[in-house]
Amino acid sequence: MTKVSLVRDKTYLIIGLFAPLLFLLYGNISILLLVLYYAFNLQNKSCLNKISLQQTVMGFIAIMPIIFALSFLSKFILNEYSEQEMVIELKKNIYKNFLTNFFVILIIAPIFEEIVFRGLFYKALKNFTPLIQASLISSIVFALIHKNILSFTILFTLSLFLTWIYERTNSILYPILAHSLFNLTTIIFILVENHA
Repeated sequence: MTKVSLVRDKTYLIIGLFAPLLFLLYGNISILLLVLYYAFNLQNKSCLNKISLQQTVMGFIAIMPIIFALSFLSKFILNEYSEQEMVIELKKNIYKNFLTNFFVILIIAPIFEEIVFRGLFYKALKNFTPLIQASLISSIVFALIHKNILSFTILFTLSLFLTWIYERTNSILYPILAHSLFNLTTIIFILVENHA
């Protein structure tokens, strides 16, 4: 299954390979530039279709028990490590700037991260390595960029799933949707934990 096409534009290829580094070093400015570059060079301007949408949601529902199990195992095995700083902060101040946080976590972050890691980096990697290796490398980098050992296996698994969706649908829209669903699930668990 190799639906996501290889990169023909050398500028896109170079930007794609360095997208995670720019994301790490320059944060929001680089993300905006990467998103703009991606948007202006997007060749596949597909809309959501019902079948791919259903497959994405069903795939998400199927992968969540695995992610829950990995989360439980990570917390059990790596109990001396703390959660991501952002998650800790969100747990403390879930209701402070709730709408802004909700918007950023559910819309902005998935769009930026999926364009950087799947739309640019993964797509560029496929020019140099087979699909499976490109998927593994991009997923490792995705997990590492979040700088948390406790969430590494969870984010690595999520990234593999998002890459699989990207390959199945040949559209960045579906990984963005699945990423948003993952983030929504995280917010729901934080809200439930705060009320327990």
